[in-house]
Amino acid sequence: MAKTLELARQFGLFEERYFNSSGTCNVIKSAVSKGTPSSYQQKFTYVVIIDFESTCWNHGERTPSQRNEIIEFPALLVSINTGDILSQFHHYVQPLEQPTLSKFCTELTGITQSQVDEAFPIDIVMAKFRRWMASISTDFSFTFNSGDGELCAFATWTNWDLGICLAEELKRKSIVFPEQMKSWVDLKAVYKKFYSRSPRGLKQSMEEVGLEFEGHEHSGIVDSRNTAKLLHKMVSDGCQIGLTKSSS
Repeated sequence: MAKTLELARQFGLFEERYFNSSGTCNVIKSAVSKGTPSSYQQKFTYVVIIDFESTCWNHGERTPSQRNEIIEFPALLVSINTGDILSQFHHYVQPLEQPTLSKFCTELTGITQSQVDEAFPIDIVMAKFRRWMASISTDFSFTFNSGDGELCAFATWTNWDLGICLAEELKRKSIVFPEQMKSWVDLKAVYKKFYSRSPRGLKQSMEEVGLEFEGHEHSGIVDSRNTAKLLHKMVSDGCQIGLTKSSS
């Protein structure tokens, strides 16, 4: 029976149906219409998934002088083919422009004032992150974005993390933006094109393909781990992962 179902999947003879948390049935045909992972070679062997959390305020509470600063910096090295998390970088970050977190921010992210007060500021965290990037590229023998041999790309859920949040903060604080991070995969855009759907948040997008979001939503490290789960599902369904955005 299992062999018959696998053949049916490969030749497009059945639909996959999932029920989300509201009880709505979703029909996803991507696995049968776009091929299976064995039918192509992924360009990238690895991705580094990032999901920042930043200072934030409730609607109407933010003033023109209040700008987003990263307060949680998670990064996961993930195998494209297996979905395994191979290495992890995770630091809370001390905001300097607006050092006191809003009540809204603490309730949304679960990050406490003491966690950021005891953390390093972004310049030191970026220095640590550069060393981590160098370490994993050596340990796993890959280069970022392009070149010979095995490759690794950065991946985020939307362009906000790298294209807006990190880019604007580093520019304000005169910190060099790492060259490796100037191109990335916007997994939300890839999801939208591959499944022919209009994704909402990460949690809802996972539910639409039959996955359960695990942990506290809007925790950076938790969101990163769930993004890794969704990425593995997309690849298993036959999705090809490629760069979608560049800030160069």
